[in-house]
Amino acid sequence: RRAEGPGLDELWDADMGVEKLGGMIEQDPQISDIHFGAKFPGESSETGNRRMAYFAEKVLPRLR
Repeated sequence: RRAEGPGLDELWDADMGVEKLGGMIEQDPQISDIHFGAKFPGESSETGNRRMAYFAEKVLPRLR
């Protein structure tokens, strides 16, 4: 998640992701899409893919 300034990112575990994203969706129910980047600049595709798989397995099912 992009934090308060450019170049600042927050790292969330699954519980925090569910809490934060669920709160956004609850607060603004008109949200229909949330987009994520798969990897950071200079990061390997392998680590980006692992992060997206973690998100898909641990966060998304709890938000649906």
